[in-house]
Amino acid sequence: MIDSLIKKNKELNKPNFFGVTASGISGNLCSAVGGWVEIGRKELTGTSGCLYTTEFGAYENIMYLYQLEANNLSPSARMRFNDDTGSHYASRQNVEGSVCATTLTNQNNSMVVAMNTTDAEYQVGYGYIENVAGQEKLGMNHNVNRSTAGECTAPSRVESVYKYDPASLCTSIDEVRITNCGSGVYAIGTQVIALGWDKDNTHSPECSFWQPLTRKTIASASTCLTTDTFAGKEWLMVNIYGRVNGCGNINGAKLQFNGDTCSNYAWRRARGGADCTGTNATSTFGGCTADISSFSSYIIRNQADKEKLISGHEVVNATAGECTVPGRAEYAWKWDNTSDQITSIKAVTANAFSTASYIQVWGSD
Repeated sequence: MIDSLIKKNKELNKPNFFGVTASGISGNLCSAVGGWVEIGRKELTGTSGCLYTTEFGAYENIMYLYQLEANNLSPSARMRFNDDTGSHYASRQNVEGSVCATTLTNQNNSMVVAMNTTDAEYQVGYGYIENVAGQEKLGMNHNVNRSTAGECTAPSRVESVYKYDPASLCTSIDEVRITNCGSGVYAIGTQVIALGWDKDNTHSPECSFWQPLTRKTIASASTCLTTDTFAGKEWLMVNIYGRVNGCGNINGAKLQFNGDTCSNYAWRRARGGADCTGTNATSTFGGCTADISSFSSYIIRNQADKEKLISGHEVVNATAGECTVPGRAEYAWKWDNTSDQITSIKAVTANAFSTASYIQVWGSD
């Protein structure tokens, strides 16, 4: 009996890819675990045309987060690795969910990852890089631009995939740099954060960048899935699994923050290449119908004094079985609140979530 309890406890407290356990606790503090750990950060304290992390060691997997703010004119964000200014970059970029993508090869100095940021605008983004030694480095980037301030204007969105072909394939990425090929400079508060994960890297669970804030599983079928109040963090990662109750469907689950049901939201959605927008809305917008289940994941920039920008992706299961492909959608949202951090999230649907549905929130400063 005791052995079985010990085994169950170990399973509950086994950290996953994020260094987080299924029980919502970041593991046994006496043990070492893997997981995303911060390996570099730079935040501007004065205006500048570029910013970059300090050099870090070789990690097979890199995740990065950034916030870009314009001080004047229109800086155009580009990304460079290891300060390599050679023609070693190639990328494919999709703007506003368009079917046609812009492709660029033999890019000199760096590659485009975001839209031009005009004066008083700001944008946020994140991405992942495969950083295996001896191979070309592959990456993907998701970017949300606030556009004009306020809920009357929908945010803009850019998706990019890229590869970095260093002169020597033995080279590993050990620095992430954001440069500017436009006019103007970046403002105070612009930042880039690099996270690393490697199978051979271990650290104390409390050192993982993404710390669990709350997990909520509904006790009975409901049209709402609401978190408890959690600590405000400047970066949030949210996963939502919605399971259909009975024979209905989850028709476009929408999010509301801190109980705000007023017209303070604006959104952009791409579904199968079709882009649409909404403004002055009382919630974010989903728009995918799932007859069985849906899974969505979001990264949120959560500064109290700025509009909250959200990048999201969703996969939906409309029909059971391998004979029917799942649906998908990509989202760019903003919540026009410049006084509070997000400390609670509600997912709302016209039909009921079943008891298998959950919402999980991680955060970090």
